[in-house]
Amino acid sequence: MPNSLSLLLHNSFSTFFPKKVKVEKKEAMESFDHLILDLALSDDIDHTLRTALKDIQSYIREKLDADVFVLSPKTQNNQWLFAKSVASVPNILSKINKQHPKVIFQHRHASPKDISTLSSHVSVIQYGKNTPSTKESTLLTLVFASQKPSDERIQFYLEKVIYILEKGLSAWHKQQTKIQSVVDEINANYAAELHDTLAQTLGYLRIKTCSLAKECQEFEGSSVSDTSAEIASQVKLAYRQARDIITTSRTKLEPEKLIKLISNAIEDFELRSSIVFEFDNRLKGDLHTPDDGQVLYIVREALSNTIRHAQASHARVLIQHQDDGRILIRVEDNGKGIQENGKRHDSFGLRIMHERAEKISASLTINKRQGGGTRIDLSLPEVNE
Repeated sequence: MPNSLSLLLHNSFSTFFPKKVKVEKKEAMESFDHLILDLALSDDIDHTLRTALKDIQSYIREKLDADVFVLSPKTQNNQWLFAKSVASVPNILSKINKQHPKVIFQHRHASPKDISTLSSHVSVIQYGKNTPSTKESTLLTLVFASQKPSDERIQFYLEKVIYILEKGLSAWHKQQTKIQSVVDEINANYAAELHDTLAQTLGYLRIKTCSLAKECQEFEGSSVSDTSAEIASQVKLAYRQARDIITTSRTKLEPEKLIKLISNAIEDFELRSSIVFEFDNRLKGDLHTPDDGQVLYIVREALSNTIRHAQASHARVLIQHQDDGRILIRVEDNGKGIQENGKRHDSFGLRIMHERAEKISASLTINKRQGGGTRIDLSLPEVNE
């Protein structure tokens, strides 16, 4: 009898937990260990994750018949990464987890009408700081093509995947934190040196060239008067640009503070001029971008150009969602408008704005505003409300 009972228990256990599943899992996942190092050393985490998901997707499709999506950890935005492509459909909200009631995602077989009928599973991947309450996190979502398996089966096959992603992202986050700390220190030192040297020299030259230009006004119409006025104008411009660089370098770009920094910049530039600025922010939350520093610089440069060249009485900064899910930051004024060929004596600054936009996969357009004035549109990759 004991032998029969043992045999029965052995057969039952083998039926529900076959040995070959464990062997398959171990063999399939051992080759994934290199992904930890790939993620840790990544300088483009979204690209690395999409590449890693190509292997993970094959494994999960075979074992669970599901598609795998990972929420971008770089900006914590509503961009889901799927293998080597990006999957995202704005305005489709699905309550797939009580802890995350509003998560945007797309399944390649789904439409807005049947999105709510999809079977899904969400796992939280924590990484970063050691304190559990302050850890960074991202989401891994499985969307099943057929009936959802049991939670035990899902956890069984996801265990190693989650382990790899947590380890890899933790190492990547730690490295990025160190890099950002060094960058912040360099920027602070750079700003201090600028303030103590170049800015003070330019401040002195600004005062002297303005006085010289006034004294040369008695030679109105002569080259001396015109040249002195141009020198005074250019020195004044250089001084303002130096101050803007110092301000931007000293600004600590903390998470979820970009909207506030843009608002502060608007107030700063409004105090410098007689232009009335309007800030029209239509986002429900803060703004997350691939690089907040680049965005802030572009906005500040656009505001600076407005007060220097527009000859406007009113300007507006608009931030809103676009229909394609991207974010639009628009700076427009009712001034004299940009020249037909778009060339100005400060075109170097405009070129830098375009270069900064390209670095963050954004598009920048500068056009005449309907009704008069200039309109600068910065279209950013998808962000989180």
